[in-house]
Amino acid sequence: MPRESSLQANLSDIQGNILRGYPAQVASYRAYHIPAHSKDQGRAWMHAILIDGVKRDANFCITTAESWVGPDDTVCRPPYTVNVAVSSAGLAALGLPPSVVKTFPEEFQEGMRSRAVSILGDTPGASTSTGEGDQRQTFVAPKHWDAAFQDNEIHVLIMMTAKTDSELQRGATVLQSIDSEYPQVTCLQITLQGEALTGALKGKEHFGYADGISQPFLEGVEDLYDDEKDKIGMCPGQGHPTEIKKGEAKGSWLPIKPGEFLLGYQDELGEVADAPIHDELRRNGTYLVLRKLEQDVPEFEKFLEEDSQGLWDQETIQEAGSAKELLAAKLMGRWRSGCPLELSHRKDDSKKDRLNPQINNNFRYVEDDPDGAKCPLGAHIRRTNPRDQLVSIPRDFSKREENRYHLNRHRMIRRGIPYGAPYAPEKDSSEKSSRGLIFVAMVGSIARQFEFVQQHWIHSGDFLGLDATDRDPLIGQCDDQRAKLTIPGAQPAFRTSLKSFVTERGGEYFFYPSLTALRRLAEGAFLPRDNFVRQFEELSHLHNTPNLSPPDRQEQDHERALAQQELLAGWLRYRPKELFEDLLAERPILQIPGFTIGHVTRRSLAIVTKFHHVKEILENEGQAFSVLPYAQKMGPPRGPFILGMEAKSEDYHREREILMQAVPRSEIATRIQPIIEKLVQEAMKPLKNKDRIDVISDLAWVIPIRFNRDYFGLSHDEEVVLKRWYRDLFKDIFLNLQEREDWTKEADRAALEINGHLDSLILKEATARKKSETKTSDQNETVLQRLIRFQEKEETRFDDTMMGVRRNLVGMVMGVVETTLKAVARTVEQLLRPERAEALGMARAAVAKHDDKTLERIVFEAMRFNPQNPMVVRMTTKEASFSLGSKKTVTIAPGTVVFAATLGAMFDPEKIPYPQEFNIHRDQDNYLLFGSDPDPQKAVHHCLGEYISRVQVTIILKHLLQLKDLRPAVETEFDPFDPLPKHYFLQFTGEKP
Repeated sequence: MPRESSLQANLSDIQGNILRGYPAQVASYRAYHIPAHSKDQGRAWMHAILIDGVKRDANFCITTAESWVGPDDTVCRPPYTVNVAVSSAGLAALGLPPSVVKTFPEEFQEGMRSRAVSILGDTPGASTSTGEGDQRQTFVAPKHWDAAFQDNEIHVLIMMTAKTDSELQRGATVLQSIDSEYPQVTCLQITLQGEALTGALKGKEHFGYADGISQPFLEGVEDLYDDEKDKIGMCPGQGHPTEIKKGEAKGSWLPIKPGEFLLGYQDELGEVADAPIHDELRRNGTYLVLRKLEQDVPEFEKFLEEDSQGLWDQETIQEAGSAKELLAAKLMGRWRSGCPLELSHRKDDSKKDRLNPQINNNFRYVEDDPDGAKCPLGAHIRRTNPRDQLVSIPRDFSKREENRYHLNRHRMIRRGIPYGAPYAPEKDSSEKSSRGLIFVAMVGSIARQFEFVQQHWIHSGDFLGLDATDRDPLIGQCDDQRAKLTIPGAQPAFRTSLKSFVTERGGEYFFYPSLTALRRLAEGAFLPRDNFVRQFEELSHLHNTPNLSPPDRQEQDHERALAQQELLAGWLRYRPKELFEDLLAERPILQIPGFTIGHVTRRSLAIVTKFHHVKEILENEGQAFSVLPYAQKMGPPRGPFILGMEAKSEDYHREREILMQAVPRSEIATRIQPIIEKLVQEAMKPLKNKDRIDVISDLAWVIPIRFNRDYFGLSHDEEVVLKRWYRDLFKDIFLNLQEREDWTKEADRAALEINGHLDSLILKEATARKKSETKTSDQNETVLQRLIRFQEKEETRFDDTMMGVRRNLVGMVMGVVETTLKAVARTVEQLLRPERAEALGMARAAVAKHDDKTLERIVFEAMRFNPQNPMVVRMTTKEASFSLGSKKTVTIAPGTVVFAATLGAMFDPEKIPYPQEFNIHRDQDNYLLFGSDPDPQKAVHHCLGEYISRVQVTIILKHLLQLKDLRPAVETEFDPFDPLPKHYFLQFTGEKP
């Protein structure tokens, strides 16, 4: 478990407005965008805000949680506050590498717009079609959001508050002067101005309700500030309720663990968050939810006036003073003054209003109002903070005594402020001026706190024993004609066909970092050259508590190995080249011990990166290294295929020889190249008149699938079915290193389906051959037809049935599609990089001269930088030793999974001169893109389809480079390390029809 911080020791590192709110009257929220090509200027701009702003105005500095009481006992409130939050896209825009961004929670990475429909209840966007048969729903910004929120990607949010407009403008002037020096950092047309209401609405929001009454109180906060003037104390109702003891009228309240809101501290379950991966990035930070909520006050007042008629008898109305105000109280759970219904459900009692925090929040539900007779179960405050109410809870909290922990895990710190002018009914009862609330919440988990409350408590009544149509009557989306509110009583009232009085106009999820994290982001501390070995060793220190008992020590060792393997998975996915370079320089052979935690068992792991070591593993298979990791994936119903057969076995050599005859290299020029050339020309013809192309969907997926049809004989009426079969099999056999059960099930299903389809094809072809007069070969026969013909002779027969034909055909075609797909996309991406301008020029010159040999060399060199497969997996069958020089030897134990890092080996400076240079004249034997040795007589498990893939990549690239002004599409980003890419959009100047 990560170490825990002390709040007292970290006040200067925690941004303000979390541990206690600002007494602000005005606020400004400015949104910024950092273009993809301006990461350096973005960090410089951030550095200026953090460091240089104070030089322009002594008060312009990031406001922290430190006390505002000075040494002389005076309150030194700053004239204005400044705070910074960063979105997930903003972290990437500041240079945080994908391997680190991906360690943040999924909901934060996806952002509010993509989850607005499925989670938050917004209106969905239109359905769009992408790719062949790939229909998907696009959850873009809802149609009713402000255009600025729909059209712009917010990267950084600068928040400022003050007591007066002039003080706020003073800070804004400093910020604008900084902005002017960094023109590439754009201040978007999203600047929200908030202002606390005054007069009769002082301390309230636009609907007239007293605001900010019930806030969670954090454990330890009461001890943060020494001076009495700055002391923070917990008022009743701010924490979680204890069991009521005899003699206690209300029972006591306990504060909530700070880890529910601040990363780096224990939460209600005693756990400390371990995401994101960097401790200095997450510690003392939190997540910030920003929502612009527009309030329709005229419609709300009209609803109260009309819908309150006939709900209660005259005696009840007379005591309440107004049917309208009683309905308003039932909707909220409080009278508009702030007095709760639980303490005074018949009338608004001013003695118990919001001015007395010792009274106005000190109530519970179970003892006095379990059925909602006073405060309806579906009222706003009862939904968003059920307190001691027994509610439907997840299985993880099935015990009654754990209910309080469950409820406390969904609290939020709210720091919003109204915007817009107050509603003035005397002017115009139908007035529709824009007004509402800038909703700001701080949470330790966006999904568990904000989204959970929004989805399960606001938009459903199930958890309270009501039905799903019971919505929050104030902020729920109620325009579907089914939404209702149940008001219990002698004659329960059901307010049906509720209207939405609050409309979401936009928003975003942000990370609210510590000052340390902000500075490190501005310094570029997390840039891609962040060292893997150092991170790996840091995990060793984090999981190295001295003086543990043997069982605890074993558990800690397991946790360390798991954390290290998860760290490795992130680097392998997003930064394989940098990973292997770090290992080459510092740990040529890295070993991670195996472990078992619960039902999860993982073998010991070794990564080998030096060229001669990788070569030894690939060429000496059968002595110490086995293909068992593949063999386990190649059993029925998928195989067996030679990839999973040991090289020393007779079956391997016999079946490999048959397959080499079935797919002879002599056909490269006579059949393979012509087929591919024809397919590419056909695919390119309808695209040339356009100005946009999807490299993957239009070419890299289409060509190998159709080549499998025309050359191998594996056809299907629907190519989308073949795509699914190939991908499901490939990802489980070659990519499922973490043993995902869903991937395995998908692959098994694909294997069964493709087997059935192939059986029918085999039967059809075999029957046709029996009826044919000739039994000889045909120069245009497919590989399937050729293998059926081979069955007629003992020396070329796999077995006595056609199952050998089926499993070997699947084994051959399975890798052709995905291997070629990635090789094409990654080669193109490399050549279109700005630093590859010279190589791109050489490639275009080779295309113009019809020099395919030079173009192929360029392809190989481009693939070296990001190969379609960066490593080969083996397992040790016995102890294996490697010499690292200077009499140092590393031994790998039997049963260890070994990653032979071919990508790392191709950048080993001891073997590859000047490895970072793009050089097409390298020794071809030093390329390990498809195995160790292309010579079919020497190769051991060398890729049989290497030359087919090489031809396909070269021909596709040749045709792509003939497009004028070929370049990456501006609005799309292609992840060059995605192991299962779907799209890669390019733009070009199309031919005129």
